Amino acid sequence: MDEYYYAREKLWNVLRCLAIGEGDVRERLLCSRNDILLLSERDFPEDLRNEFVSIRKQLIKYGPKYDQGGNKYLSSVAHTMKRIKKKTGAEIAEKVFDLYFGIDEVISQQ
Repeated sequence: MDEYYYAREKLWNVLRCLAIGEGDVRERLLCSRNDILLLSERDFPEDLRNEFVSIRKQLIKYGPKYDQGGNKYLSSVAHTMKRIKKKTGAEIAEKVFDLYFGIDEVISQQ
C-alpha cells in the first residue's frame, strides 16, 4: 500500500531543506514551503492529520500581506516567517521532524 509515500517524500524534502538549507530556521522553513503546501490532510493517516494541520496553520498564521493598492506582496508563509521568532520556527521544524518519523513508522508497519 503506497498511500502515504507521497507525504513521506514531501516531508523528507522539507527535512533536507531544514538540515542543509541556508539561513536561520525561518528562512529554511520558507525554502521548504512548496513541499508542505502541496500536502493535504488526506495524505496522512487519520492519527497524524491533526499534527499536519497544526504545522500548516502555524506556517500560514498571519496570512498574506498586501500593499495599499491591495496587491499581495508577501505570501502567507513569507509573512508569517517574518513575524515569528526563531524559537517558534524551531518548534515548527521539530513538529515536521516528528511528523516525518510518524509517517515513516506507519509505512514500515504496512
